[in-house]
Amino acid sequence: MSSVAQPPPTTLECGRDLLALVEQVSEGLPPAEPEHQARCGFCQEAIARLKAALGALRDLAGEAVRTPRGLSARVLEQLRRERHSVLIGAGSGGRDTVSEVIVSQIARRAVLAVEAVHHASVVSESRQDGGVDLDVRVTARLGPSLPDLVEELREEVSAHVHALAGVRVTRIDVTVDDVAIDPDD
Repeated sequence: MSSVAQPPPTTLECGRDLLALVEQVSEGLPPAEPEHQARCGFCQEAIARLKAALGALRDLAGEAVRTPRGLSARVLEQLRRERHSVLIGAGSGGRDTVSEVIVSQIARRAVLAVEAVHHASVVSESRQDGGVDLDVRVTARLGPSLPDLVEELREEVSAHVHALAGVRVTRIDVTVDDVAIDPDD
């Protein structure tokens, strides 16, 4: 005899599929076999239990969920502790790092300094080799060549991140999500 628990049967004693009844009740579908369900005690009992369980689930889903006191602060503190950082130097005096968030902010400011950029977002990801990969998304102003703009963005961002944070940029992915028409044009 096996000690492994067997899954509950999905077929009722009458041979009907329990999962089909679950779908019928949860989706409010008409019975596939109305005559059988009208006279079958197994189907009627299963449907009654499913309706009761669904009602209890809907009642529970309608209840307001209160956040336990202090949970938000604990979650934010944990996120701060887990925030990734990039190594910018290590020597006899210690280890120096800068947060990925700071790298992203520096890169975003460099992107926004380019005249043809209307809006930007930047996400950075540190690499094990000490560099950082950047994902830059921009809305560009209508007019300049997009390939030229992308190349200018890569140059500016790489230079600013290295100069201000001391971090080597290993890759910059640029996505132009939209083009903004300047109201002055």
